[in-house]
Amino acid sequence: MFKPNIGRTALLCTALVVGLIAGTIGFSSAKADTLSDQIKAPVYKKNANGQTYGSALYAPTPETEPDLIQAEDENGTVGYVLKTELEGPTPKTPEEATELMRKTPKVRKINLYASDGKTVIGTFKIKQGHVINASDDN
Repeated sequence: MFKPNIGRTALLCTALVVGLIAGTIGFSSAKADTLSDQIKAPVYKKNANGQTYGSALYAPTPETEPDLIQAEDENGTVGYVLKTELEGPTPKTPEEATELMRKTPKVRKINLYASDGKTVIGTFKIKQGHVINASDDN
């Protein structure tokens, strides 16, 4: 008659579970590396000043956004805003952040440029952290 060896069975089951977990983790890591490699920043055009320009829609990270980001003003004029103007100043301390929030107007206006980054063609408005579309009420 057959008598199962419980110790041996437990050891084999443990080894199987550990192997499955290790294999799954390894496969997930490899898959994540492959996906991040596939998400590349778009290739942006450059103007005469060496500034990149285009839509930031497909930029995988803020660091890969163009210098001039495509935008549209309330009148439907399509142009570009400087990334640095869009982001505004970066506070270094919580106190600076509080002061900056207190001083920031409810509607902040920045220039809308042609692709040369110099010619102002309109005004782009940002209201309390979001873009004002033509359909928004002021």
